[in-house]
Parts: sequence; structure tokens; C-alpha cells
Amino acid sequence: MAGTGKLTKQEIVAFDDMVEGFEEALVYTQAAKVYPLPSGRVALRGNDTIWRPMPKQIISQEGLNQKGNFVTPTELAAPVSVDRNRSVPFSVHPSELRDESAMKEWGDSAKITLASKVNDALRREAAFYSSIVDVRAGAPTGFRDVATMKAKLDRLGVRGTNRMGFYSSTAMIDMADNLASRQNLIGKTATAYEEAYVNRIAGVSIHEDDSPVWLSASTVTGATIAAANQRHIPTATKKNEVNGNQTNVDNRSMMLTVAKTSGTWKVGDAFTIAGVYAVHDKNKTNTGDLKTFRVIGVESDSRIEVVPAIVAANHPAATASEQAYQNVSDTPANGAAITMLNKRDTAVNTLFVKDALEIVPSTLGLDPRDGWYTTKARLSNGLEVYYSRQGDIDDLSIKCRYDVVFGTALLNPEMGGIQLFEQG
Repeated sequence: MAGTGKLTKQEIVAFDDMVEGFEEALVYTQAAKVYPLPSGRVALRGNDTIWRPMPKQIISQEGLNQKGNFVTPTELAAPVSVDRNRSVPFSVHPSELRDESAMKEWGDSAKITLASKVNDALRREAAFYSSIVDVRAGAPTGFRDVATMKAKLDRLGVRGTNRMGFYSSTAMIDMADNLASRQNLIGKTATAYEEAYVNRIAGVSIHEDDSPVWLSASTVTGATIAAANQRHIPTATKKNEVNGNQTNVDNRSMMLTVAKTSGTWKVGDAFTIAGVYAVHDKNKTNTGDLKTFRVIGVESDSRIEVVPAIVAANHPAATASEQAYQNVSDTPANGAAITMLNKRDTAVNTLFVKDALEIVPSTLGLDPRDGWYTTKARLSNGLEVYYSRQGDIDDLSIKCRYDVVFGTALLNPEMGGIQLFEQG
């Protein structure tokens, strides 16, 4: 607790009570990696954007003599905008404060609202930036669904530790029902029957998501690749030709030139490209599965931004970075058919590696000398919660607000996936 100024005892107690239960409500935060901001100065000087390193990849060579193979690995980074200010402002009349429980009730409400906003920011990162897509024809069945998603990540070489899954309440009911239907109700099976809760399935820590992102069906038909040799060459920085400055590059996405017969591209759409197969992250062998892509931006009917960027090494002049970060078997052919995967409206269920989904807590420079009274508390995960109050002489009311500031990012779209049901 810091800088309590002239806040009333009632307000301080209400703030302490609010903070006590706030972290418990941050379900997604507990499943994400927290990166503490080095300092407010760093954020300010960087326009509230920091660059976080992506998992490094390097190629291997065969043989004892490695002359000519010593290259400097390309280190990639992803930007995190630390500028999400979520606030709960409200006004209180002095007569209301005669009820000692009033401020506590406002604090409890603020806790639920702010926790929901923080959770939703992380939820949307996972739901819209995860590039691995698994579509299921029917309703959730339980173990088989999660195991199938796990196997898909395994084939791609995605890290097998700290995998987190968030499934909609409806999906969780079906999964719990699947476990509860077994004859011997013991251990986790009994828990599933009694509480509709499943802790771990197929080595994945499963959580219930009571407010999943809703993805509507794609309307695009007759889509194709509309230009040859579309691929991305990973590079850590790029040079400004005017002043010579080097700036960081976000290698997670690329612009793709496409064509379609009808419909409209939208953020969240998922698709595959004929002839473009996913390769294993480490040994670069063809998995036999078509690579899945997500739309994260729409420039026009013929230009969309997609994740992941297409990195192919099937050409003679392939760079070391293309070989190290190769994620597809081939560059898409001009005219290659695009198959849309989100065929029906559905809830998005997410599965990701904890280290890939990141939250960066930030701070506010509040001082009571500026005309308000304020206090703050830092949670164990580094997120700071602020409470501020200012009186209005006109009607003697009090303006109050709770605030949190943070940034979120999915550092590597290929370490996160979504599972969509009822797509048959």
C-alpha cells in the first residue's frame, strides 16, 4: 500500500478487500507469462511499446567439417503495446457513504469488471492470433478432442510443457459428461461428475472459459492465391533508407495477395492453402497436415494480413533465417485453392504454451499533490491496481475510479491453437 493521502478508513478497507480477491479472478493471467516492465521510463521512451524476444531457432548441419556454415542466428522479437488502461469510474453522493458497505460493494463490482477486461484482453490474443486450427465435425466428446489437439501440436514440434487450454462452458459440460459416464466414479472422474470441472486432459491444463470469443462463419467462397512466390524472409531489423536507422521487425505476420468469388474477408477467419503443408519446427520434415492460417487484418478484398508469415526454404537462394524458421513445405502456387475452415458460427476454444501468451503490467504516475487522493496495490503477478478519489464542490459528490494498465501479446502464433466444434 502506498500514498494513502486523505482517503477515509472506509475507502481503504474497501480497497484492501477489493485487491484481496482481484488476483483470484484473473484466470487467464494465471495461465499466461508475466513480464515485469523494467521501468515506466522505458515504456514512456518507447511510446509504450516494448519488444519481447520470440523463441530462437537455429539450423543444424551434418559432418565434421563445418567451414562456411558459421552464421549469425537471426533473433526475432514481437512488439507488446503496454497501453491498455482499463478503468471503472463512478460517482458517489455523501449520503451513500453513511452505509458502511457501500464502498465495499462498489469495490467488489470494480473487481469483477476489471478482472473481466484483463482476462478478455488475453483471451482475444489467444483466440485471434493463434494460428494452429483444429476443426471438429460434431459436438465436444472430451479426451479425444484435447488429445487430437495435443497430437497436432506434437507433430509441429511445439513445446510440450506448460500447455494451457480454455474451453467454453458448453464444451466443458460435454467433456465432464464424458468422464462422468464411466462406471467407476473415482478421482478426477468423480470431480467431473460433481462439479463439471476437468483439471488435466492429455497433458494439457484445462480451464473453463465462461465468456469465450464467438467466431462467425466465413462468407468467403472461391478463394485462391493471386500472386506467385509469396513468402516472408525473417529478419530482426530493417534499415530506414532515408536516415539509416535500424528498426525492429514484427515477423509474426505478412500480407497475402488473394482472390475470391464472393463474400467478405474478416479478422478471425481460418484457412488452408492447397499444397502448403506444415513442417516440424525442429527437423523441418513434412507433417502431412496442411498449414493453417488466420486472418488478423483486412486491407482490401485482395490483400489480407495473416499469421503465421509463410517461411519456405524450397528455393536455391534460401537464407539461413529461412532455413531456421521454415514453417511450410512449399511456397503457395499462384492460383492455389484456399479452403475456409470456420464454416459455422461457434465459440473459440484455445490451447497455447504458457510462455507464448504474455501480459506486461504497467504503471500510472499518480500523485495526491495533483488534486486527488489515491492509493495503489501491487499484486503478486506485478499488476498494479489504483484507486483514486476527487470531490466536487458543486454538489458534494465524490468521483471515484479504479484503474489497471497493462499490455498483452501472443509472442508466437505457432505456439497457440484454436479448436472449433460443430463444423461438419
